[in-house]
Amino acid sequence: MLSLLSGSAGVPQSQADWSAVAALASRLWLEPRLAARVADNAHVPAELRHRWLHARRSTAARNLLFQNEEENLLRALQQAGVEAIPLKGTSLARILGDPAVRPVTDIDLGVRAPDVTRAADVLRDAGYALSLPSPLLGHAAFLTGTDEHTSEVKCRREWAGSQLAVELHWKWLPLPEAEVWDALQTYSPSGISTLGVEHYFLFLCSHAAGGSWAGLRWLCDIAEFLAVLGSGMDALRCLHLARRAGLRRAVGITLELIQRLFGVRFDKLDSLRDARACSVAQRYLRRPFDPFLSGSVAGIHRERLRVLDGTSRRAAYIARLLRPTFQEWTDSEGRLRPATSAWALRLTRLTKIFLPATRPRPAPEAQP
Repeated sequence: MLSLLSGSAGVPQSQADWSAVAALASRLWLEPRLAARVADNAHVPAELRHRWLHARRSTAARNLLFQNEEENLLRALQQAGVEAIPLKGTSLARILGDPAVRPVTDIDLGVRAPDVTRAADVLRDAGYALSLPSPLLGHAAFLTGTDEHTSEVKCRREWAGSQLAVELHWKWLPLPEAEVWDALQTYSPSGISTLGVEHYFLFLCSHAAGGSWAGLRWLCDIAEFLAVLGSGMDALRCLHLARRAGLRRAVGITLELIQRLFGVRFDKLDSLRDARACSVAQRYLRRPFDPFLSGSVAGIHRERLRVLDGTSRRAAYIARLLRPTFQEWTDSEGRLRPATSAWALRLTRLTKIFLPATRPRPAPEAQP
């Protein structure tokens, strides 16, 4: 699988379990990407190449639907006076030069925190049902208490027998909002305006690290991002931003994984692949083949803490973890709770999440 993704010729048919490769490609959502790699690869059975080509065509058709909806929503938001940018999804595929390579399940849009309420209204007018109630989306204590992992509202609607899903984000990097928005750029020839190249690279690394690098397709995205856009990246600026965002270790681990898995090395940021990053990356080498965000809630938080830069960043993460989320701020009818109730409920929930993992097991009974 890794040989094929890296563009190598692959192994002869007699030496590969192609049924296992096919099952793995399907489970990891890599069939469209592999179809582009193996179109003329005689080492891969013709039947499998045909199957992957069919998956690629299906992905292209579905992506066109998402692309059209994304463009409609961006126009509607603009008309409402809300500046929004696309994140990942079909827009990233187009920036990388292959609209059919990335199967997508939703549309990710970024807006400024003060615009969340207006953006939510636009989505409602477009027929979307939102996962969070309106009072919460205008509640400053909730919006400021979220981080890049929790600053989102999920929106869904039915269209022509299909379900369209949108995630509205207002934070995606631990950097000042104005700074990120001031660095937007338009990518040629796609014409897509979104995060500047250094911010986008850090965003992709942060997203992968937030999921403990589960999901090989996200690492494929980053490797291709560097191949297509790395030459235009300002390495010194990227290093500066990574330090300020507390992402040096996460980026270093990501770069080491990309080199170990695909043989892709990005010399400009080689200083981040220090001994610590390489050591931690060894622990995650098989994780990209696992389900995304597997494990307990407590385990996910511990893994995120493990890869943050230094004590101050870990302390900041823990401080955010203590703050109430949408689950504590609202009751079952969507009404806002008083702050004291929300904080008390949050502490109770954290106790239930973390204490079972730390409570000592009872001693075994003595054998007769």
